[in-house]
Amino acid sequence: MDFGTGDFTVEMWLKTPGPPTYIMDFFLKISDDGNNGWGMVMYPSSGKINFWTNNGDTTTGSGYNDNQWHQVVGLREGNQLKLYADGVLQSTATESPISNVNVGGALYIGGLPIFSAYLPGILDEVRMYNRALAADEVLEHYQGVFSYELQESGNWNFHEGSGTTVADVSGKNNNGKRKGLLMVLGL
Repeated sequence: MDFGTGDFTVEMWLKTPGPPTYIMDFFLKISDDGNNGWGMVMYPSSGKINFWTNNGDTTTGSGYNDNQWHQVVGLREGNQLKLYADGVLQSTATESPISNVNVGGALYIGGLPIFSAYLPGILDEVRMYNRALAADEVLEHYQGVFSYELQESGNWNFHEGSGTTVADVSGKNNNGKRKGLLMVLGL
């Protein structure tokens, strides 16, 4: 699940009753020293979402902390970072230079255990692709249609119900382990 300098997409459904009390990384892959990688953050107060890499970031114009389900998609296509919510492009930014996001380390979904910091809410249907989804694909996924599932790198639907393993249903065998309310992949 290392994307190097290539295109990639991260996608999930998110439901939060309110914003976190401080900046909350809720989906990220970072180096062991915490200096390199990519991720998604929710800002306190506003509930705005930010998608970032080492050399760029883009933020939604409004918050998504209204206790409703929202599809959130961050992608890199060439040197462009794009952030979608509920099937609609919210913001773009130029990444310069393009970051190499092969950083080793774990993939964190839900927060950072090192700080005992977890997103106040629920994540579901987390997916990763080693390509940039097209705008029509993002919209289709929001509508529940999955016509182009080529190059899916991971898909975790959290339907296990019990146990410590979270199964990757993409067929790539990128299973994760639950850490309390947090799932950490790559440990």
